[in-house]
Amino acid sequence: MVESFLLIEEAKEIPESYEEEVNFKKITLKKKTQKEKLIIFDLDETLTHCTLNDSPDQWENSEIIISIPGKKQKAPINIWKSAWECLREAGKHFEVVVFTASVKDYADAILDFLDPEDSLIHHRFYRDSCIQRVFPQGDKFYVKDLRIFENFDLKDIVIVDNAVYSFIN
Repeated sequence: MVESFLLIEEAKEIPESYEEEVNFKKITLKKKTQKEKLIIFDLDETLTHCTLNDSPDQWENSEIIISIPGKKQKAPINIWKSAWECLREAGKHFEVVVFTASVKDYADAILDFLDPEDSLIHHRFYRDSCIQRVFPQGDKFYVKDLRIFENFDLKDIVIVDNAVYSFIN
């Protein structure tokens, strides 16, 4: 929690949003449901956790083959035990999106495992939809600027993400 507050303080010094890049990345989301609200889930550290260590009780151990350009690599990906139930319930009330700062190949390998029938997650967005920002000390990070969703007001979007700086704009 302390780290989140420190990041928020640092983020205040980040220059105004890169409006041009936000406008370039804007998309009219083609709704797959009749829901008027959007819920966005982060992938890493929210729905899943990649680790070589034993996982805590809230994670279910899985091994998913992820595609790394040029080779296949096994990676132990732990899935939050309630992920499937959470996504099913969310779909009853929201258009469901996974928006990750991860690259497409990695994320799709995990999302295909989580939702093999494309019935839980209505839309997928990756690093290329994020906006890269730089903290004053020079560290780079990716922002999920929710203003890219042209046909949803911010008041109609809920984001579930472990990192508060992921959606600073």
